[in-house]
Amino acid sequence: MYVPKTVRIEKKLLSEVEEIARQLDVDLSTCLRQLIRRGYRQLLIDNALDDYKKAKIGISEAARRAGMNIWDFIEVLKKENIDLNVDLSDWKLGKEI
Repeated sequence: MYVPKTVRIEKKLLSEVEEIARQLDVDLSTCLRQLIRRGYRQLLIDNALDDYKKAKIGISEAARRAGMNIWDFIEVLKKENIDLNVDLSDWKLGKEI
C-alpha cells in the first residue's frame, strides 16, 4: 500500500530523475520509488559494512542487517576488498565446536 509523502528535492536532481523516468518509460512516482528502494538497500549494506569493518558486529549480524544471507554478504566483502574479521582464536573456537 502506498502512502503519500511530500519531500523537497533540488531542481537539478528532479530534472535528472525526470529524464531517467522518461528513459525508463515510467512515471515520476514509479521512478522515485525505485530510487528510494535501491538507495535504502544500499544504505543497509553500507551501514552493515561499516559496522563490520569496525568490528562492532560479526558477519552473521552484518548479513542480517544488510538483508542478505552470509554467502551473499561475503560476496559483497570480496567486491569491496574487505577482509573477514576472523583471527586464529575464532578458528580454534570453530574447531572445538
